[in-house]
Amino acid sequence: DCTPALTINLTGYVGSDVIPKKVFVYILQSAKTVMAASNSDWPATEHIRVANLLLKSAATTGTDGGALANRNWNDYAFGSDSQGHLTHIENRIRQEPTQWNSGVALTLKNSAGAELTTGNSSTAVEIVTTVGTAYQLHKHTFPAFDMYTVGTDDIHIVNQPTDEGGAYETTVDLVSDITHYDDGTATGVAIGTNKYFNLVLWGVQNHSGEPSHIMINLPTSQYTNQANALADINGTSVFDIPALFKGMGFLIARLTFRLIAGAQWTYIAQEDLRGQIPPISAGVGVTTTDHALLANLIAPADDHTQYLLADGTRALAGAWNMGSQILTNVNIDSGDIHNDVTHTQWDAAYSHSLLSSGNPHSVTPTELSLVIGTNTQAWDASLDSIAALTYASDSFIKVTAEDTYAIRTIAETADDLEGAIDHDQLANYDANKHIDHTGVTLTAGSGITGGGDISTGRSFDLDINSLSVATIAAGDFVPFWDITATATNKKITFANFEGTLNHDALINYASNEHFTQANITATGTISSGTWQGTTIAVNQGGTGQTTEQAAIDAL
Repeated sequence: DCTPALTINLTGYVGSDVIPKKVFVYILQSAKTVMAASNSDWPATEHIRVANLLLKSAATTGTDGGALANRNWNDYAFGSDSQGHLTHIENRIRQEPTQWNSGVALTLKNSAGAELTTGNSSTAVEIVTTVGTAYQLHKHTFPAFDMYTVGTDDIHIVNQPTDEGGAYETTVDLVSDITHYDDGTATGVAIGTNKYFNLVLWGVQNHSGEPSHIMINLPTSQYTNQANALADINGTSVFDIPALFKGMGFLIARLTFRLIAGAQWTYIAQEDLRGQIPPISAGVGVTTTDHALLANLIAPADDHTQYLLADGTRALAGAWNMGSQILTNVNIDSGDIHNDVTHTQWDAAYSHSLLSSGNPHSVTPTELSLVIGTNTQAWDASLDSIAALTYASDSFIKVTAEDTYAIRTIAETADDLEGAIDHDQLANYDANKHIDHTGVTLTAGSGITGGGDISTGRSFDLDINSLSVATIAAGDFVPFWDITATATNKKITFANFEGTLNHDALINYASNEHFTQANITATGTISSGTWQGTTIAVNQGGTGQTTEQAAIDAL
């Protein structure tokens, strides 16, 4: 019971109408029966906080609705409804967005179930996230999610145009079901081929154990080039989480894609949004006015014919005189350019040719490329340097420095290359055909002397003294040179060789020293020696023997 109520006169603490003052009202523990105030801050000693105020002058405060700001510090444990300070704190926290805590890492899969990485395309894009945690008031587990492998893991398209399925449409096929962006109409606008667009993914953190969900916000428009899409220069990405999901929804990522022919998406980039609060810190929060609500607009007719439409549905007609103004960002998707153009980027999806008919055309080629067959050479300082070279017959072009070239004759080119080309790395090089002469040794065999490596000429000589002594046999061979038509080295057996020798033709042969036994006549007594092989007639007598027999020593 606070009767009688404590009061305090704050006249001495007010500011002026131009410069209001802060006022801190409290009750000191040391003076419990009175209230005190300060313009600086709460006291350092123990106290109870009553209110902090922002006051203009006393006169204005008394007549103009009281304090500019009045915060009462109601920290009571419970009131007449049995609800108190802690319940109020919990209710206040639940007004905040869900706070991501950990996990929920995002990857993509393609139509084959393999990871889809940036720069690659697929006819199907499947969302995959890891398990994680997020806070409502208490921390809860966000389950792992895989559209490719789990049939019940689907996506809800929050702002799907009515004619395309309507809000919160469930999909398991993003490429087939996301074909329009949300321009605020029931039909939406079809995403064009070779156009870029951004999708914002966010999660719904339900109670642990209950199914949680992943949502997609469609963009409000599309882009004709990648740089603008990544920067989202027109703020087309939708980061808002509907109020129905207050305290349960949290941002996951922004994905940038490009629609290409054949109903395929090319994965361009991913921006991690975990931990960011929509729409303050994520993207750009912009308050816009519906075009149809603009003053002096004849709606819904399109009566702004003096403007080009961003999607290119209204063509530029007539003479376009920019005066002294310079266009710094022009996207031309089709048609021909017939006048001088200074450009910095061609969209890779289109081919561009400079017509040769009519007046001459000049182009500042900061990124112009030269296409020869299937090869593309980017225009740069290198091409300028090559163009300045003077032609020389039978010559080559040599790089002498970065983007600098020179003409070299065949002889000069040979000098340049000889010291750099590795002989052993040449095509069709065969190590067996290239021999180090100092590594090959000729060794003399038996009966021969000489030899050495083949770095110089070598000779071999017959070396009889190195041969072993042996008795020749009839079957042994004797080498000889055949002087017949074959004219080659051959061999003959000793027996054959011996049979070809003519005894009577030998050196020092004397015919009077060689007699046949039939021509020998005994004319006297043989006093000694042996006479073999010839029958000698013996005079009959003695024991009657007529011939000499072996072992007979008496006739």
